Amino acid sequence: MVAEQKQNQTEEVKGKKKWLKWMLIIIIPLIIVSGAVGFYFSNMVNGSDDGTIPMRNLQTLTIQSFVINLADAGHRRYLRTQITLEYADRKLLNELELKNHRIKDTVINILRSKRVADLDSNEKTEALRQELIGAINELLTNGEITGLYFEEFIIQ
Repeated sequence: MVAEQKQNQTEEVKGKKKWLKWMLIIIIPLIIVSGAVGFYFSNMVNGSDDGTIPMRNLQTLTIQSFVINLADAGHRRYLRTQITLEYADRKLLNELELKNHRIKDTVINILRSKRVADLDSNEKTEALRQELIGAINELLTNGEITGLYFEEFIIQ
């Protein structure tokens, strides 16, 4: 009888150890995977250490829509556009508002020098975007814009 009790106790202990072993096999990988997923999403929201700007710190300023004559000789071609500037430093807003007239003038002068052929593909539009970012950043002293987006871009 005592031998049977000891055997039952050892089987019970073995059963508990087996259950604990399987729980650890399941729980540890779940903890690792959930930690990795949390780290990934944390970096997606906050930005990463590769120099990108965290999305929550971005500020925008939309420049009022305007119409520009394009430089096509012998044709009356117009571009109507609305541009939004993106920047990270909140202090830059005052300078952008103060220099809004200079920024618009720079944008208009660059766009007036373009022909329809200079704007007829995504690659050319991207080159224009980079040209505008560079020209606007030359006007700024308290920071720089990090993005420029065409909210409206109609050629007629």
